[in-house]
Amino acid sequence: MPFIHDSFFSSKLEVRKRSAQRGVFAKKSIRKGEILSIAGGRILPRQAVKKLPKNLRTLCYYVENDFYLCPLSSGKISPDLYMNHSCDPNAGGEENALTTV
Repeated sequence: MPFIHDSFFSSKLEVRKRSAQRGVFAKKSIRKGEILSIAGGRILPRQAVKKLPKNLRTLCYYVENDFYLCPLSSGKISPDLYMNHSCDPNAGGEENALTTV
């Protein structure tokens, strides 16, 4: 049985579709150090991730020791899984939560 947990996603953020992709955008000002999200989903080993449908597999991200955080189902995708990587970030991880820097 995979480890499953809920997520938190700030009401100051929203998921928007841009072209064929989705991303997370601020809809209100955010203070430095404010918690933006706490990732939720299920933790799966690499072998289980390989068996997921592609639309779910592409939203999984590496946690550590060959385990990944993945959506619960296509109908229950945590909004924080749509956050994009940036080489010049204005937010970063802090004890399993994403905060502004």
